[in-house]
Amino acid sequence: MLVLGMIFGMMHAQYRTIDSYAFFASYSFFKSDFGARNDWNTNLHNNSYELGAKIFANPFPYSAYWGSHFKVYGELHVLQGKLQHIGRWTEGPDSPMKDRLKAMKAKPFMAGFNLGFDFSLQDLRYYNFTESYGIYKFNAYIGLAVGAYYYKPNVYSELGDVNDPAEQISILIPRFVNKVYNDAGFVIAPSLHIGFTYQLNYYMQIFWENRFTWFSSDRVDGLDVNDSADKYHDWLVSPSFGLLIVTP
Repeated sequence: MLVLGMIFGMMHAQYRTIDSYAFFASYSFFKSDFGARNDWNTNLHNNSYELGAKIFANPFPYSAYWGSHFKVYGELHVLQGKLQHIGRWTEGPDSPMKDRLKAMKAKPFMAGFNLGFDFSLQDLRYYNFTESYGIYKFNAYIGLAVGAYYYKPNVYSELGDVNDPAEQISILIPRFVNKVYNDAGFVIAPSLHIGFTYQLNYYMQIFWENRFTWFSSDRVDGLDVNDSADKYHDWLVSPSFGLLIVTP
């Protein structure tokens, strides 16, 4: 038993399977077929709110370069969006076409699981457990992840039922008739993220992260016109703020 205890103690010291936990909130900018492309108000007001949690692991010994600068993680998060048509097509005097466009909105819900890794500029052997002030209080990292997401678009119109093909003709502009896809589905999404952490104390850090997520489908927002104006897949820009707890 003594020998087993020594072996497991050495493995824990070298590998520390669970490295840390993180909890975060995001105010994300949703790029979709709603609104005018490259329009400031569209980019600012078509958004979503996210909540999530991560578990970081370090499968490499700290004595190795991979162990002292890389961490892998699993992440769960949920997202609630708010989309509407904004921009030059909805501005100016009211008309039946503009009224239909402004009445069309969506509240997409998404829940996803990501697997990814971070590369840390600081040596984690010292950064995670240092009490020194100065440069060692800050750390920057960059990472990649891939996720699987459940989504439900929840497209609606204030003028009527968008799920009724017969009613769409009178409440939607022609380019969106028979182009609304409100069914739930699953999508794969790779992401790139860049962030900074700051140590509060021996075991706690706050962090800011900016994540760019690209979805493999154009139907996350419920629209898929697939013409020259709306040929791009949906994606997110997600500035996040959170708390990271390093395990002892």
